[in-house]
Amino acid sequence: MAYLLANLEDDLKNYTEVGSNVFTSAVMNKFITNAEMRIYRAFDADLERFYATSNCVIGNRYVTIPQDLRVIRYVQLKDDDGNQTFLEQRDPSFMQNIMLHPGLLQLVYLNIMGIGMKNIG
Repeated sequence: MAYLLANLEDDLKNYTEVGSNVFTSAVMNKFITNAEMRIYRAFDADLERFYATSNCVIGNRYVTIPQDLRVIRYVQLKDDDGNQTFLEQRDPSFMQNIMLHPGLLQLVYLNIMGIGMKNIG
């Protein structure tokens, strides 16, 4: 027997002991989507791996990322000579400290909630 979306919705309603008036379709869809995203972030499967290329602009701290991005596994910079540099992932508090002390600037990137990226290198 296949486990269908309707079965999942019924099981969620039974587990939470609420009906359709509380667990509406909109709430249920968001709940399921968030659960899927958490699974995709925790489990690094090849079928969910995509690569994107963006150009760095002098004086602009930000780069374009794909709209459907779930998690950033790594960031790599490549110069005109083909030299590759991998950026180190850092915590937001580390990034705030770096911004207060620009002399400590390193090639790092910020990963907020597994989605946003800000290159300060």
